[in-house]
Amino acid sequence: MSIFFTSDTHFFHQNILKYCPSTRKYANVQEMNEAIVADWNSKVASGDTVFHLGDMSFGRPAETEEILNRLNGRIVLIRGNHDPKNGKVFDILDSRCEEIHEYFELKIQGFQLNMFHYPIRAWNKYHHGAFHLHGHSHGSCKPVGRMLDVGWDNVGRVISLNEVINTLKNVPIDNVDHHDGENPR
Repeated sequence: MSIFFTSDTHFFHQNILKYCPSTRKYANVQEMNEAIVADWNSKVASGDTVFHLGDMSFGRPAETEEILNRLNGRIVLIRGNHDPKNGKVFDILDSRCEEIHEYFELKIQGFQLNMFHYPIRAWNKYHHGAFHLHGHSHGSCKPVGRMLDVGWDNVGRVISLNEVINTLKNVPIDNVDHHDGENPR
């Protein structure tokens, strides 16, 4: 069983094609949806887990259900600003996702991963080498320390745990403790 990460798939979001033209070079939403599903399913097997860091779908309930049912693996959703907290689309997300969180921490292979839809400046244990995985910024947020935007528009694909570790493990640890008033940021 493998672990993967992604964010900001924006299934069925017509305007994302114009907001992110350099990374969403698709003729239409259907082509975009199919490309994302194909990438996801080419990497993720049925027993794998995908942490989706928010903004999954802009589709109507039936559309969202259909596309999510085509995706391989177990999905853990870390809710984004476009993921509803109630209503029919939420019911679909709730039934398809194994878990839904606002923020999630995972310790695996000796690394702590702090996952949140939004990029944050000082995350739990960042000065001890913890990773911060996020979405939301569509590749426009300059990373600080061991921070990675796993969003579709930054990475262009679903990214594996090993890729995350290999990308971040050698990034220098920011040893400045945010509690130290002598070193404000």
